[in-house]
Amino acid sequence: VNINYPPFNVEKYEEYTCIVIAVSGFKYENLKISLIDNQLEVIGHKLDEPNNVTYIYKGIGNRAFKKSFLLEKGMEIKKAQLEDGLLKIFIYKPINISTAINIPIEHI
Repeated sequence: VNINYPPFNVEKYEEYTCIVIAVSGFKYENLKISLIDNQLEVIGHKLDEPNNVTYIYKGIGNRAFKKSFLLEKGMEIKKAQLEDGLLKIFIYKPINISTAINIPIEHI
């Protein structure tokens, strides 16, 4: 298992965090994203090799992978996008709205 494959970035923006995974050559059908409790898992299923190709040099990886990320409790994944060989997973931290409540004191 190669922990460096596929390469990825974790990008922090003001409103969200984005995990960007380089999945060049993978199709939508070959990718699966799941969130169990606070464990994000991204799985890429191996691509079918064409039968009529003989490679002189093969440098583009198309092997299966499984990447796991431990998210902070309460984080929400609102969307994922596959564009130009990059899988982008958008993670949002819920906004905690604190409220102040006055507790009346009874005079007995």
